[in-house]
Amino acid sequence: MRAECAEAKVAAEIKLAEARTMMEEALKKMTEANSKMQAAESLDAEASRYRRVSERKLHEVEAREDDLRRQINSFKSECEAKEKEILL
Repeated sequence: MRAECAEAKVAAEIKLAEARTMMEEALKKMTEANSKMQAAESLDAEASRYRRVSERKLHEVEAREDDLRRQINSFKSECEAKEKEILL
C-alpha cells in the first residue's frame, strides 16, 4: 500500500511539474503576444499620424491649386480685357 501511495505521489508530482511547465510556457507566450500587440498598436498609431499629416498636406496642396487656378483665370480675364482695349 505504501508503494502504491508513493507511486501515486511521484506521478502527481510529475504531473504538477508538467502543469507548472505548461503554465510558464503559456505565460511566456502571453507576454510575447502582449509585446507584439503593443508593437502593432504603436505602428498603427504612427500610421495614423502619417495619414493625418498626409491628409493635411493634401488639403494644403489642393487649396494652393485652387488659388493658382483663380489667379490664372483672373490673369486671363485681364489679358482679354486689355486686348479688347487695344483693338478698340
